[in-house]
Amino acid sequence: MNTKAKVIEMLEHALEIETEMISILPEDEPSRSSTYDDWSIKDQIAHCAAWKDRLARDLTVALQGITPTESENYEQVNQEIFEEFHGQSWEEVLSYSEQAKVALIEAVRTISNEDLVIGEFIPSQSGRELWKVILSYGYTHPLTHYSQVHLGFGNRKYAREIQEEMNKQLTELDDSPSWQSIAIYNLACFYAQSGEKERAISGLKKALKLNSALTDWSKQDPDFKNIREDPEYLALYDV
Repeated sequence: MNTKAKVIEMLEHALEIETEMISILPEDEPSRSSTYDDWSIKDQIAHCAAWKDRLARDLTVALQGITPTESENYEQVNQEIFEEFHGQSWEEVLSYSEQAKVALIEAVRTISNEDLVIGEFIPSQSGRELWKVILSYGYTHPLTHYSQVHLGFGNRKYAREIQEEMNKQLTELDDSPSWQSIAIYNLACFYAQSGEKERAISGLKKALKLNSALTDWSKQDPDFKNIREDPEYLALYDV
């Protein structure tokens, strides 16, 4: 696999899907008031864009031989992002989002295939291969957010199609149990949120079988709160 070409292809595909998902939202959504505990779509867009922008800057710095310094307090960073962009207009946030998308893709273009498989390129990312970090920030993260937005508006079928296509694309990239389990687990999370209990439990069971390290978190993951007391869910841990 030409790693760089595939990563860029998926980032560009995500850009197209993001644009479509935003364009079909209710017309009054951009002007909706919001709080940190109840983000509007504008807040979601700014959030996803800011993390792409941060990664693009980290990649640029790393290529200069400087170790990026990132805060590991993601909740604090998320609050800072919210406060920075909350007062900006819809047009300003959309413009920033476009800039961040372009910046990330351009940063990836400057990286070699060899660097994309290095696990220490960005030390704060716990040794993950760089291409996986990039797809997490630029592909999985935004599409997951926008899927949840559409789920909230009752567009369950549309959101499910996005999630299942994303799962298909990701699982085709790497057949290692650790990678496969995360992709399957994330889809199970979506199924649980959308009220599809059987699919959620089936996916979670498969993910835990592939990667038992997910077990402890899955027991407290808020994505599974709707099925937490279900006998079939509890049976997954009855060993």
